[in-house]
Amino acid sequence: MLQTMRENAQGWIAKVVVAVIAFTFAIFGLESLAPNPGNPTVASVNGDDITEQQLYQAMEQQRRMMQQRFGANFDPSSLDEAMLRQAALDQLITRTLLTQSITDAGLEVSQESLDNQIRNTPVFQNNGQFDPDRFQAMVRGAGMTPLQYRAALREDQLVNQQMSGISGSEFVTQAELNTLLSLQNQKRDIAWLTLNFDKAQAAIEVSEEDARQYYDARKEQFMTPETVSVSYIELNREALRDQVDIDENDVEQRYQAMVAELEAERLPQAAIVLVETNDDRDESAAKARADEAYAKLQAGDDFAAVAMEFSDDAASSTEGGNIGAVEEGFFGAAFDEALSALKPGEFSQPVKTEFGYQIIRLNGYESQNIPAYDDVRDELVQEIQDSELAGLFVEKSQKLADISFEAADLQQPAEELGLTIQKTDLFGRNGGAEGIIANQKVVDAAFSDDVLSLGANSEIIELDPDHIIVLRTREHNQPEQRTFEDVRDTIFDLQRRDIAGDALQQQAEKLQLALEKGESRDAIAVEADAEWTALSGAERFSNDAPQQVLQEAFRLPHPQQNGASYAVVELPSSDVALVALTNVTAGEVDADQADNTRLARILAVGEGRNLYSELLRDLRAEATIKMK
Repeated sequence: MLQTMRENAQGWIAKVVVAVIAFTFAIFGLESLAPNPGNPTVASVNGDDITEQQLYQAMEQQRRMMQQRFGANFDPSSLDEAMLRQAALDQLITRTLLTQSITDAGLEVSQESLDNQIRNTPVFQNNGQFDPDRFQAMVRGAGMTPLQYRAALREDQLVNQQMSGISGSEFVTQAELNTLLSLQNQKRDIAWLTLNFDKAQAAIEVSEEDARQYYDARKEQFMTPETVSVSYIELNREALRDQVDIDENDVEQRYQAMVAELEAERLPQAAIVLVETNDDRDESAAKARADEAYAKLQAGDDFAAVAMEFSDDAASSTEGGNIGAVEEGFFGAAFDEALSALKPGEFSQPVKTEFGYQIIRLNGYESQNIPAYDDVRDELVQEIQDSELAGLFVEKSQKLADISFEAADLQQPAEELGLTIQKTDLFGRNGGAEGIIANQKVVDAAFSDDVLSLGANSEIIELDPDHIIVLRTREHNQPEQRTFEDVRDTIFDLQRRDIAGDALQQQAEKLQLALEKGESRDAIAVEADAEWTALSGAERFSNDAPQQVLQEAFRLPHPQQNGASYAVVELPSSDVALVALTNVTAGEVDADQADNTRLARILAVGEGRNLYSELLRDLRAEATIKMK
């Protein structure tokens, strides 16, 4: 215990304990919320309410997860809010059902297990040790508080515990495994004949009259796209940086504040003489022994020597009593009070703590690397600018919104805010490949009724939190009918492809019917002017045949005695293959027990997941779910 206590005083463990005390609930927004008229219920699951705030938090967490997953490629404007809301609500309903099921089952997870998982999570560590500042930053960056994270972690462990218990109950018998291995290793003798699409298409002739009839029947397919181009002005927070004036006095004051903060963060370095109570030493005896050690120190004995003689902490006593940096609160209020009253080099009288009686010496404070002013000036200037930019950007954003709403064009807001009017090329309702027209928010605004029909300036469009624009229509082209002459070649190609594809399919089906009636494959090859390709002992994932042919061949029923099974399949090239299955050989069961055991485990896990999915379906089917 004393060794553990000594190690826990070394700073990072103490920080963990302080941080762990602070944790409490909800990665999925299921934290407890007092009834609040401003936080209405959106759904009820067996009487448990899901609130608007919980739903909002779940949606925000999904956005953040997508942002972290896709990084710079993530476009928030591409999200369908209605679909995101429904997905988040479904997730919350499922989570509530699971939580209720877990409660009914009486499952629990220990606090120690939660603490260990948090401490041992690599992303919360710095140089292999838990870093509470990193932990705080990362969970807040994910849209949670430490309290919410801890409770969510508990909930996740319980869900995993339940899932493991259910899925782990599944198993695969040896007979089932042998059947699967036999099917998996099955081999088939196949042949296929390919009808060439290009050859069939080349034989198709389309008349001018047919092409015109095709065009007349499908005129709506041959329209020019509706397009617009827009003028816009943009406000970018970073572009405002030059407008922030920096006073050198402000920079110096911020430097002094930084120095003071670094100084305040220094932890005291302590040493102790610990006399503990145990089965052989009651409290009065421990106090007497601590007083004896204190008397020796007062008499001028070396602290390290006294610690070696009297301290029951074997680890620290061999180090002169040193326990390193000490976090406030770790050893209790009495310890902290005694330590704070000391000056470097001073020691206290025996102090009663939960560990026993301790004589405490303040060795000094952690050394703190204070950077020189010139080394951090640019960083401090940027910090001041950043804080000023936040307010300036909000102010100018509001001004842009107000002026552009009232203005008849973009000229006035551009002049008042010192912005440049820019323009885009023409684009359709699918937007463009790059620039602002690749943003769906911009496309939606450009084709909105207010902008397109009424000719108004758009509302503020947020491209990202630090970048906004306002746009208005510059040019609008309605869809127009393309003439027959414009699309003549396209129509001829379309008709030839359609006719050739249908003809090839009909030819293949006719040949298949002939084969099934007993005509020889050689005669069919002559009729089709094509050759059969044969493959004996084909395996499911062979590279010696087109995948579509293999898949179809392994779907075909076993051939009758001395016969064959046939099918027609279209290939990616638009060619059509006539497939023949002539023989099926049962697969051999691998004698490798290790491989079989691994496969059985994989199959059992899959079946277990199916069983767990059935539980979720049953919970939903039996639940009373009310949407508000």
